[in-house]
This record gives sequence, C-alpha cells and structure tokens, in this order.
Amino acid sequence: MTERAGRHARWSVAALLAPASAAVFAGTMSWTAGHPPPAAAAVSTVKPAAAVAPQQDQALQQATDEVDLLRAQVNELRAQVAAMKAGGTKARTTTSKAPAVAPAPIRKAPATKAPAPAVDTTTGSS
Repeated sequence: MTERAGRHARWSVAALLAPASAAVFAGTMSWTAGHPPPAAAAVSTVKPAAAVAPQQDQALQQATDEVDLLRAQVNELRAQVAAMKAGGTKARTTTSKAPAVAPAPIRKAPATKAPAPAVDTTTGSS
C-alpha cells in the first residue's frame, strides 16, 4: 500500500492512449504513401517586370544626387575634424562640389489612428 491513488489512473490512461496514437500514426503514414504530392505546374505564372516609369527614374536620380551631396559634406566635415585634432584651426572650406541647394523638407507620415476592435454582440467584449 505504498502507491498513491493517482498513479494507477495515470498508467491506465497511458495504456489506452499508446495504442490509439500508434493507430493514428499508422493511418496517416498509409494515407501519405498512397497519395503522392502534386506535380509542379509546367506553365510559369510569373509575369515579366514592368518597365520603370520615367518619374521613378527621375526620383531615383534626385535621390542619388542628394546622397552624393551628403557624402561630399561628410567628407568635408571629416577633414575639418582631422584638422582640429591635429591642432590646427582650419576654417570651413568650400571645396565641396555640392551646389548651394536647400535641403528637402522632412516629410512626416500622416498620423493614423487604428480602428477600435469590433465588439462581440453576444458577450459585449471587444
């Protein structure tokens, strides 16, 4: 009488579930053996890429020009920092190839508020 009461119930459940799970596994294996996977379609459904619109080309060129401008400014600032670290007080140079163009304004994404979740009509909760 050293066994606890719940131990017997666990062994009974295990004795019932082991053959049932083995039967389910055997059934799924036999089904998969009888059903080969579908063959890949021979016809390609991929469409060729559309030509890039001229507006996109122009926007890409503007972005590339802006990146070049910023790189030139960064290189100029690095040269100034190196000169300051060396002990010189080099004044700002204007050797960059960048034109005097005002930077583009920063665009902020419009603030959108997420819609409230739908209320369940039977329970009244969201």
